[in-house]
Amino acid sequence: MKESTRGLRGWQMLLTALIGGVLLPLFGMSVHASAAALPGAAQQTDSSDQVGGDGEGSKVYGLIEVMPEGALVGEWTIGGKQYTTVAQTQFNQSEGEFAVGVCVKVNLKPDQVTVRELDSEPARDCNSGGGNGGGDNGGDKEGREIKGLVEAMPTGSLIGQWTIAGGVYTVTEQTEIKQKYGPIEVGVCVQVKLTQDDSTVRELQSKREMNCKEDDDNDGEDQHEGKGELYARLVSFPPALIGEWVVGSLTFQADAATEFDQERGAFTVGEFVKVEFVIQQDGTFLAKEIRSVNTKHDDEDGEHGDRDMTHDGKAFGVIDSVADGGLGVWQIGGISYTVTATTELNAKNGALVAGQNVKVEYLVDAEGSRIAKEIKSMPPTAGDPQGLLKLVGFVDAMPSDGFSGEWSIGGVIFQADANSKFEEENGLLDVGVFVEVKYFMEGDTRRIVELETHVLPGGGDDDHIGKIERMDDSMAAAAAGVAAASWRIGSRDYTVSDATLVGANVTADSTVLVNSYTAADGAQVATRISSVTLTTTLFLPAALK
Repeated sequence: MKESTRGLRGWQMLLTALIGGVLLPLFGMSVHASAAALPGAAQQTDSSDQVGGDGEGSKVYGLIEVMPEGALVGEWTIGGKQYTTVAQTQFNQSEGEFAVGVCVKVNLKPDQVTVRELDSEPARDCNSGGGNGGGDNGGDKEGREIKGLVEAMPTGSLIGQWTIAGGVYTVTEQTEIKQKYGPIEVGVCVQVKLTQDDSTVRELQSKREMNCKEDDDNDGEDQHEGKGELYARLVSFPPALIGEWVVGSLTFQADAATEFDQERGAFTVGEFVKVEFVIQQDGTFLAKEIRSVNTKHDDEDGEHGDRDMTHDGKAFGVIDSVADGGLGVWQIGGISYTVTATTELNAKNGALVAGQNVKVEYLVDAEGSRIAKEIKSMPPTAGDPQGLLKLVGFVDAMPSDGFSGEWSIGGVIFQADANSKFEEENGLLDVGVFVEVKYFMEGDTRRIVELETHVLPGGGDDDHIGKIERMDDSMAAAAAGVAAASWRIGSRDYTVSDATLVGANVTADSTVLVNSYTAADGAQVATRISSVTLTTTLFLPAALK
């Protein structure tokens, strides 16, 4: 019976072939129309049946070289070949909008010209042939990864020869370039993913500075992936100190080798700390040292002693508008400030009118309004030699993935894009960190040009009391386009920048307390200068040997 069943099925198949191949054409019917009428046959629902043939053709991957202007329907050149998209073509741009240079997957009709579906794809799919049998030369496959600083790169283009961490690599048109942590340029930390030829870059992306900093204390036993430091508020910590610490928005592990320094105050949730850490191979942060930071600004007027320091800010910009009668809301550098009867208005270097460049020192009240403590007229280049607007304050909020997007600094909203530069030499960028932002106005948008971290006032490692011996004229420095001045205090020289918090009562003959840190160039940079009153002088006898 099994034999005869197979024979019967063979006759049925032959009869079907004869009907479809011979008889049906005599009646002017198509094979597809006949098949659709057969029980159990799959219905063809692709609306593109009427253009360029039925069913699917091949799939190809390639970079867009030419595309229609102002529309998606028309003639395209992809991977060196021409294709046609029509009204029935399906478009998928989930991996990025179509543009010249973008990698796409092309699903073709059987005519191999008409596009049934066009999808944007990651650049790596074009590098490796999209898994479609391409990349047989072996050079397109994945190779090793490296991290390092960019030492040299092509001029005026990203395509060409690069020197990264001492090695020479080639970036091509197929290289996927990601700049989520700022534009890639000389001196920037990058991660490089190579093809198997070990010289062609498959993917190049900017990374945070900490990823390229080597651990100076590495004993060779533990290989670390970088190091960094963070000045931010303490969110939580273990009672016995060993264990998990949360500082700012980051989590650190402290172990028996971690140094704990509470000389400037006991660890307290809500207060600032400095964390020096290394990045372990699994990506976690191991704290090498955690120390408390004294942020109290003990001016004799008590202005800052009992108030949260993060409510203070400083800005440089041009007056946009002045409130009628002087009191009320002023617009300066695209930001509003409220001038009250207690605001000090200093017009020695120019009238406080629209168009005048000024420095504003302000505080943020409980309602979030910026109350101007002082508005002082300044030379045109004060704040920034290029004439950019500037604000110094604390980060309230930042993008969750990368640096591009919306930032809130000192209660003011800024926007960062692919052209914005970021500097983390003085600590990581994070929520609660002290920063300086340079920006310009684009309509109503404050567009970030450069954003850099500063050691917060009181966060330096050195405290020194002395009498001011020289206090360079900050106005002269500003007029010369120099952002920092030099002061001599107690026989020591200090750099005083726009980010330095100087007490209201500090004068040319004051005795002051200076908190400072040593910069990479060896300069002693003041974070805070506050006046003090010495009530007792103690003379110690010289010790004789």
